[in-house]
Amino acid sequence: MAIPLKNAISYLQQFPQSEYEDICLDAFELGFLCLQTAQTRHGNQLIKQQMESLLVEFQRSVKVIAESFQQELVNQVGTDNGQLLAPLQTQINLTSAILNEKLNSVSTLLTQEIDPARETSVVHNTATFLRRELAQQLF
Repeated sequence: MAIPLKNAISYLQQFPQSEYEDICLDAFELGFLCLQTAQTRHGNQLIKQQMESLLVEFQRSVKVIAESFQQELVNQVGTDNGQLLAPLQTQINLTSAILNEKLNSVSTLLTQEIDPARETSVVHNTATFLRRELAQQLF
C-alpha cells in the first residue's frame, strides 16, 4: 500500500514492518471512529437547534391560539364579573400559564439534561462512556 503522508510513514518506521498492516488497520478504525463522533456531535447540535426552534414556534402558536380564542369569546359574551365567561376567562389564563410552564420545562430538559455538549448531561456522559469503551476495545 502506498502512503503519501510523511507523518504516517515516520510513525510506522518506529515499528517492525511486519506490524504495519495491524497499525494501519487500527489507525483506520480510530480515524473512522473520530469521523463518526464528529458527525454525531454535529447532528446532535442540529437536532438541538431544530427542537429549540420548534419549541419557540409552538409557544408562539399556543399564545396566539389562546389569545384568539379569548378575544372571540370576550367579543361574544363578555368576561366582567357576573358575565357568562368570567370563569372561562380564568380557565383560559390558567391553561395558558400551565402550557407555558410545561414548555419551559421541556426546553430546560433539552438544553440542560439532554444536551450532549453539556458535560453534566446524561447524553454527554453516555457518549463519553461509549467512546472510552470503544477505544479500549480498539486497543
